[in-house]
Amino acid sequence: MVNEQVIERLKKGDWYVECKAEQDADLVLQACDEARIKWRNGYKATEYKPYNYPVDIGFYGEDNRITHTIKYFKKSENENITNWFFNAIKNNDSKLIPQNEEQEHLVQMLLAKLQGIPVEYWSTVHYKWLDSKHDAITASAIYRIKPTFNQETSLTERPEDV
Repeated sequence: MVNEQVIERLKKGDWYVECKAEQDADLVLQACDEARIKWRNGYKATEYKPYNYPVDIGFYGEDNRITHTIKYFKKSENENITNWFFNAIKNNDSKLIPQNEEQEHLVQMLLAKLQGIPVEYWSTVHYKWLDSKHDAITASAIYRIKPTFNQETSLTERPEDV
């Protein structure tokens, strides 16, 4: 749903985008996800989101993945594509034509975020088992919580089980 020009530029590398708020980061991460660019640790772009803002999200050239930082990219040789990126996204608003229900839902989310409208969505939590240690007396387990986005839930309806 992000235009091909944006996807190609992101794949080219050596860039960063200044994200002043969480909504800016959401747009960058969604575009990276569509370009199949992952975080430096291998997670999908939309599986993790920075906690502190403002923050720079950029393409880390050594391993062809993205990372986030506050000051690194300003000192690097990476190109600041912030203005170009957000203008390209805004100019593409009228071209967002959904092909199915899932895409229609994503278009609604994207347009709401571009307009600065707070969006509430519901997700389910899946636990991924990482490690287990036990002896005769104690047991411990380590797991990672992985939130997943429910594409079928509309912007206004709350799931029955929540």
